[in-house]
Formats: sequence, structure tokens, C-alpha cells
Amino acid sequence: MTDSILRATSRLVNGTASRAALGCMAIVLALPGCSLLTSRPGSTQWTIDAATSVPTAEGTPTLGQLGVARPRLAAPWNSDTLVYQHANGEARADIYNGWVMPIDQILQAQMVDVLAQAKAAQSVTLAGLYGSDQLNLVSSVRTFGAFFDDDRKGVTRVKLHVLLLQRTSEDPRIVMERTYEHEAPLATDDAAGVVKGLSDAYGQCLRDLVRDLRAVPADALAKP
Repeated sequence: MTDSILRATSRLVNGTASRAALGCMAIVLALPGCSLLTSRPGSTQWTIDAATSVPTAEGTPTLGQLGVARPRLAAPWNSDTLVYQHANGEARADIYNGWVMPIDQILQAQMVDVLAQAKAAQSVTLAGLYGSDQLNLVSSVRTFGAFFDDDRKGVTRVKLHVLLLQRTSEDPRIVMERTYEHEAPLATDDAAGVVKGLSDAYGQCLRDLVRDLRAVPADALAKP
């Protein structure tokens, strides 16, 4: 993919391209070798389905009431478009589509569903950054996109950093801190393939998170 295509794509994302530039870009992207950018069904919106990656766990979890705060997403991954990084630079894919809701809200809902299904705590609910729950899970998503090398081979990559905080009479207390990073191969070189890969990679991060939350020893928690 040439530098001129990447520059043109960047102008489109920033909303500074003229109608003439849009027309030219459509012609360029229709050429072979740019399938990631040409899959643009205008009514399609994306969501993440990570629940299938995490099995239901057995036994009683150590943790009690767990509130899950909305993840913070680093730029450019907090965009309402898909983001991919090519070996020669960065571009955003498919400017005509977007997520069904803000991506941080999607990831928070998925995290709650997965942690509840896997019984990572006795109860798992949505929460603010520092909610009233006994324990709070605060997270940041530092990578969330697709990466292609010079041979157009691609993977999706998700990097998730989490803090498990316990409410105390003073400041919140850090019980656990972890960083998870996983990749998933792209089955298809289009928007649907990227979303599927992101779901898989995020699911792997959540699977590891469930394992670590269920392994927190009881004596790591401060007495009320």
C-alpha cells in the first residue's frame, strides 16, 4: 500500500477531504490489494463477542461483590472506526461504519458478561471508576487493532491492563495488577475478519483475567 493511499485515508478520517478526494479515494480503494478498505456495507455496525472464549468455571470464587468500571481506551483505538496498522504506516479502515455503541461501553459489557459467566466473583456488576462495590476492576485497553506486515499477513492484537481495587476507609487498595496481551490471526482480510479477530484476542485476555481473579487468595483482601 503506498504512502499516498495512507495520506489520503488519514485526510478522510479527519474529515478534511473534499468530495473530489472522496471520489478519487473510492476509485483507488477499488483496486486489487486493498480489500481491508473496500469492505464497506454502509448499514453494518460492529460489536465484540468474547463470551465463547471463556468457559464457565466451577466452585465458589474467593471474591465477593465486584464492580467493573468502563475501560479507558488509548488513542487511536478509542475511535468509532476500525484501526489497522500497516508496515508502512497507520490508517483507519472503513470510515462509513462504526461500533454499535462506544467501544469502551461494549468492552465493559463484555467484561461483565464474561466474568459473571465464569464466576470470577460472587456477583459482577457494572460500576463507575470507583463505585460503591466491595471490589472494583479498573482497566485500560492499550492496543486494540489489526497489524499487517509487508506481505499483507495480518493479526489482531489486544493489550489489556487491569487493577483490582478494594474499597477501604481511606484510599482504594490495590489487590492485583496485571497486563494481558494476545494476538489472533485474521481469517479474512476485511472488516468482519478484523472484528472476529479482536473478539478472539479480547476473549483470551478475559480468560486469563478470570483465571487470576479466581486465584486471588483470601488473605490478600483486607478485613472490612
